[in-house]
Amino acid sequence: VLYEMIAGQPPFVDEQLYLLMRRIETFEPPPLSKRRPGVPAAVERVIHQALAKLPAGRPSTAAEFRLALTRALRVTPGRA
Repeated sequence: VLYEMIAGQPPFVDEQLYLLMRRIETFEPPPLSKRRPGVPAAVERVIHQALAKLPAGRPSTAAEFRLALTRALRVTPGRA
């Protein structure tokens, strides 16, 4: 959902449910920075980690995701 909020669209789109599911299974999400230039690299990494195909690659809890995102925002140069 955060990817979609920042990019303005979900990482995968298709009118046919079967094709949408295949895209999700097969392809990596497009880099967030291509859809929304200016997204800090650290934030992009956290969001893409949350979209990992295998559960072991994703944060295990919402709290863990929040912590990673908070840390990514803190290391962003020039962030107000």
